[in-house]
Amino acid sequence: MRTDGGVVKQVGKVGRRVGLSLTVAGFVAPWTPWQAVAQSAPSQSAPAQSAPTAKTEEVMVTGQRKVERLQKAPVSVTVLSKSVLANAGVKRAADFVALTPGVSLVAGTAEVGDSQLNIRGINSTRDAGGSFAYVVDGIQISNPADFNREYSNLAQIEVLKGPQGAIYGRNAEAGAVVVTTTMPDNTREVYSRTGVGQFSTVYTQDAVSGALVHDTLFGRLGFDYRTTNGFDANAFLHDKSVDFNRAYNLDGRLVWKPTDDWLVDVKGRYGMVAAGAIDYNAVFELPAFVSTFGPAVNENVNAHQFDYVNNIRPVNYQNTYELSVRAEHDMGFAKLTGYIAYDDIENNLISDGTLATFGFYNNTNNLLHKNTCQSSQAAALASGLTYPAPQSPQFNFLGPYTASTCDGYQYQVRNEDDVSAEIRLASTGKRDLRWSTGAYYLHVDRHVGVSVGDDNGLGIQRSLYNPINSISATAQLYDDQFTTNVFAGFASADYDILPNLTASAAIRYDVEVRDDKNLIPAGNLQDYINVVSGGPANGAFFPLNPGLIANPKGIPSQSVTFQQPEPKATLSWTPVPNATLYATFGIGFKSGGFNSAGTQATVSNIAAETGSDVKVGDRYGKETSKAFEIGLKGTLLDKRLSYQLAGYYTQVNGMQFSEFFSSGQGLLRVVSNIDRVDLQGAELGLQYRLADWLSVGGGGGLTGSEIVKNLSRPDTVGNKSPYTPAYSADIGITVHQPVSQHWAVLARLDTNFVGPTWFHTVQRQSVPTIFGAPGYYAGAERQAYSLTNLRVGLTSKKLELIGFVQNMFDRRYLAEVIPAPEFGGSFASRGPGRLIGGEATVHF
Repeated sequence: MRTDGGVVKQVGKVGRRVGLSLTVAGFVAPWTPWQAVAQSAPSQSAPAQSAPTAKTEEVMVTGQRKVERLQKAPVSVTVLSKSVLANAGVKRAADFVALTPGVSLVAGTAEVGDSQLNIRGINSTRDAGGSFAYVVDGIQISNPADFNREYSNLAQIEVLKGPQGAIYGRNAEAGAVVVTTTMPDNTREVYSRTGVGQFSTVYTQDAVSGALVHDTLFGRLGFDYRTTNGFDANAFLHDKSVDFNRAYNLDGRLVWKPTDDWLVDVKGRYGMVAAGAIDYNAVFELPAFVSTFGPAVNENVNAHQFDYVNNIRPVNYQNTYELSVRAEHDMGFAKLTGYIAYDDIENNLISDGTLATFGFYNNTNNLLHKNTCQSSQAAALASGLTYPAPQSPQFNFLGPYTASTCDGYQYQVRNEDDVSAEIRLASTGKRDLRWSTGAYYLHVDRHVGVSVGDDNGLGIQRSLYNPINSISATAQLYDDQFTTNVFAGFASADYDILPNLTASAAIRYDVEVRDDKNLIPAGNLQDYINVVSGGPANGAFFPLNPGLIANPKGIPSQSVTFQQPEPKATLSWTPVPNATLYATFGIGFKSGGFNSAGTQATVSNIAAETGSDVKVGDRYGKETSKAFEIGLKGTLLDKRLSYQLAGYYTQVNGMQFSEFFSSGQGLLRVVSNIDRVDLQGAELGLQYRLADWLSVGGGGGLTGSEIVKNLSRPDTVGNKSPYTPAYSADIGITVHQPVSQHWAVLARLDTNFVGPTWFHTVQRQSVPTIFGAPGYYAGAERQAYSLTNLRVGLTSKKLELIGFVQNMFDRRYLAEVIPAPEFGGSFASRGPGRLIGGEATVHF
């Protein structure tokens, strides 16, 4: 049997097997327990067949950058084996996150590459990077836009919790996601998987792999494709342009083993995505205006009825180029590994703007399309369109993303290319002292541009700057080139004090040099665009960027250096052979950086206009954490009962938080710092294998959080950590029952529970708004929800036929809620509805 790249080791043949994960709300398994026993159900390379009596199978993990038994690894880790990933139909990040209690994800709401992973209350932050290390086949992927992608050829996924920077590298403050794919070898493998479903959903995964030169050179070529019209339709454009998705990836891999002690692994991928973007509705929270506009102007986000009436079709394009070379050399006393990787992701989107609410474009001063706002309103009403409440053209109250041109447009560019390299030397063999040491380098070039402009109803030019009297003239522009250079050194050691007592220590030192060059050309007032007259501007000139007011000759470049040691210490004790007790302490780190130049001037103008005390600068600070954890894991009853128990406390200083501003000053996405957040929680995982074909278990967890200090918004002290569910849990049942010599029935049921969640530091506060009346945000908390997925079918050695239902009970839930306090409301996006389909896999 394959060892799937050295990750999973079989110590006994596995027969008929069922996995069941059963959860009591309030407890989270550090690992999803039924996943700890790898199953013989069908996978991409080994479909299930009838099998003898099940025996215990070990799962090996690499959670400490070394291969060890899951039950001995002194770390909280969820392990998803190859069979579990195949049985559950895992194809995207959201799929395996749903199988990982204590972890939640917001992905694809703003743009396709956008993903915010929350581990134990520490959240990845838009525009500030991830808070976890993302490692694929031993290479750390530095671009966070690469995480929310299509996954294929999976061998194992490990999700580690707690600071992992000393072990796994940059930004691993909250944990690490370690993905292992199946390495090609002498075994010839050819398969084709095709799925179809509602809403014109079609996907394929195809691959061929095997030996090019026996025992020496191996190759794999893979292709995947996905298309769907999505669940939601645009009532104004009469099409499915809200959450559609068209994507494909082509990947290749060559593995060369010239001798027994050398391995060279070369990988490449090209991917393309065209998808919906800015998938939001505005939900107003202005109680003072209920008497004028009705109850819809002060709405709980969970009760909102979604309507999409954009006059601009929102589209996001993303192209990905990846190339990496990784080499291993076994020197006998130690193994030397190194890699160099290149990653280039080009990303842009276009969508309606948000400025209709403030009358920004009520009377344009653009000679090509003067007064198009009013004429587009009249045309929309004449067509029979009803504006979603509380919007009212008659009362001149409109929201963003409307059927008229009054909201303007937004065009965004986020391009990033990275070059990284690492070299590592680690001892080999069984000895009392094990060690490793190495160095890391990363260079990042990132271009971020956000343009807000006038919509004349004739189409939008896809460029960041369009001059006055041109189609889609630019009103406001943020345009920056960010450069980052990272230098790091690291070392670790494990020492067996006694045969059953081990002390481990690791440290990493990171230095990040960050630079910001503003790309908006200098000029004078005559060069500044002025497409608006009336409204809040009163006919005054608007500079392209508010930062130009204080710097009329151009916004100066900036540079700053962040550095931090990241130590980690662990003590593990095995008092009896089947139980391990461990305690660990670690310091996590994520570098600070720059917002778009002009941020401080924009936010200061908004604060002055509204009377708010919010403070955000052009620069945001670093994020650090101190985390303590104690855990117990083991097996009982002849290894039929498995358990993991953990408790933790984390203090986060300078927590980075992404928030959104929309007002008469324009729109802006920024990163600020929450000075201190305290997090604590308990996690529990249990599994009991009742018979060869039946196993029961569970995972659940409770996360408590509190904002202790926040100078950016002082009145939010005492609130919860943003994007942090109060609890999460999962239930899973897998049935694999042979029904003949060649065929078996496979059925899998998964239910994922996510607790109530706040998405902003502002929670039950009243905040001054641009309207002169306060917004009140008690109704901006997302309610708890649960989602159930079912997969049922027949499998054989050559063929798998599976029917599936995602979100079986068609639960309507919110994917994300982004309060914009000074705007007077929130931007809400809902999750996908029920999807029914079928899938066939042929192994040639």
